[in-house]
Amino acid sequence: MGKKSESPGTVFEGEIAAMCLAYQDAGIASLEKVDPPIRVLHIPGGGKRVVFLANPFLDFSGTWTARGGKAIHIECKATSPPILNIKSGTSRGGITESQLIASERWEAAGAAVAFLWRHEAKTRILTPAMVRAQLATRNSLRWCDAHDIPQGSGFLFIDFLAVLARLNPPAT
Repeated sequence: MGKKSESPGTVFEGEIAAMCLAYQDAGIASLEKVDPPIRVLHIPGGGKRVVFLANPFLDFSGTWTARGGKAIHIECKATSPPILNIKSGTSRGGITESQLIASERWEAAGAAVAFLWRHEAKTRILTPAMVRAQLATRNSLRWCDAHDIPQGSGFLFIDFLAVLARLNPPAT
């Protein structure tokens, strides 16, 4: 039986992980993929059960070295249609209310926070405020609602921090 192909979201996260390594090598940022928190329960008789816990983190977390070690948190989303749903539950495929609340909490604490959105091999970026503003009138975002991330060069092929820097100017 052949290997199951990876989902577009998993492939996108892999590309962002590669970008994070390039940022680290360039001394720009130190970001890592965050695994969801779990608790392993040992069942009498030798079995184990894994329980997924509420996740207060986004997909990638770390520090923005070029900004004096400012915390940074990134959530990745990939869609086939040019629509990104905002959901109140925890189902996959869109931004969940818990992810939005976590992003707003991190941002209020001084972190740089963004949602990266992949559609048709292009990437765009949204801030928590942009997502929250859309909730006032609808339950989804359109591709045109997000900021474009131009194709980078060399190893910085999805230079999302360049755009996030414009959306998140340093404090004076």
